[in-house]
Amino acid sequence: MFLVFLWKMMKFLFSDSLQRINWEHHPKLRKYYIHEVVRNMHLLGKSKSEIESLFGIDESGKHLTCSWSYYIETRKKMKYYLIFDFKDDQVIKVRYKFKKKYH
Repeated sequence: MFLVFLWKMMKFLFSDSLQRINWEHHPKLRKYYIHEVVRNMHLLGKSKSEIESLFGIDESGKHLTCSWSYYIETRKKMKYYLIFDFKDDQVIKVRYKFKKKYH
């Protein structure tokens, strides 16, 4: 069972396309492929509409035009996010960021 899961994850990680259903409908699995997403050079230059079709709408709730974020996980009192930075409606940087969770 674990080997099947591992094979599916590896297949996803090394595929040329991301699948929105994997990202939106399985948020607990995001942490397993976040590093590959950040390293994926094919995301640079994509438009906001292309990012939205792959990852869904910006989850930050801030409606910023220069940066969109997607929640990954909370671990050791830190919240982790995937961040897309935009310039002229195109991705210029993909980052993995954390911030301290305050109570």
